[in-house]
Amino acid sequence: LGMLGMHGTYEANMTMHNADVIFAVGVRFDDRTTNNLAKYCPNATVLHIDIDPTSISKTVTADIPIVGDARQVLEQMLELL
Repeated sequence: LGMLGMHGTYEANMTMHNADVIFAVGVRFDDRTTNNLAKYCPNATVLHIDIDPTSISKTVTADIPIVGDARQVLEQMLELL
């Protein structure tokens, strides 16, 4: 789909806008990606994994915040499937 945000593709931005779930691993949600936060993925449940607890919900509020090393968290999640 391509890159997101102000330099991204229409398809990528519309896919994110219409998402039900955002599974964010180690992302910053910077302003070049999110633009207007009030309109950013308005109906999505956001799961945010990051090793830095201050990064989670810093810009985009996480519905499911998970603090931890991405590899370890993802391996643990895979074990539960």
